[in-house]
Amino acid sequence: MTSAPTFHQGIYKSNLARSVARWLDATPHTPLAVEISPDRISAARWTRTGGLDGFAVENLPPGAIVPSAVEANIVNALAARTAMTNVCNKLRTKDEEVALLQRYHDEDTTEMPPATAG
Repeated sequence: MTSAPTFHQGIYKSNLARSVARWLDATPHTPLAVEISPDRISAARWTRTGGLDGFAVENLPPGAIVPSAVEANIVNALAARTAMTNVCNKLRTKDEEVALLQRYHDEDTTEMPPATAG
């Protein structure tokens, strides 16, 4: 099996791989990520060097956000807004770009419910 350093040396011999790596390194990385899930809103902030600067988690009351591809997801707007505000305040957010992650089902769920024929 090839070691990681050997693999990196080999792949970077390719002009395409070097170009893609330079492009990825030059792309501005969003310093803030927010995850919205049915039971909580979480966020993390990174430093310019890629280290974790801080994180915050606010639990949601049951049923405040429900996963659905066809119905409204936010059932309790006040609870969702309050949790998002609290997370943002803890991380001292300002007007900046954010990566948004949505989790549609619990990790305990192994498969999505079957689609109904319409």
